[in-house]
Amino acid sequence: MNDLLTYQLSDGVATIVMDDGKANVMSAEMISQLDAAFARARSDGPVVVPTGRRNIFSAGYDLAVFDQPQAVVAETMRAGG
Repeated sequence: MNDLLTYQLSDGVATIVMDDGKANVMSAEMISQLDAAFARARSDGPVVVPTGRRNIFSAGYDLAVFDQPQAVVAETMRAGG
């Protein structure tokens, strides 16, 4: 698993920085890592700042998912990605 984001906690403020090296697309792996980071943030405190590297928050959903066979796309969507 590649780390697509970093998580920092400072003075009660959790900062989640997306950085996939491109445009921070919402791939299944990015969504999974964001879920884990927000779960961690819930236990760390009330303030969370989501952001992205290189002045890019997110380009949106990873459309490359739709280049896969329909069964794979359906399973990815069911899994929340």
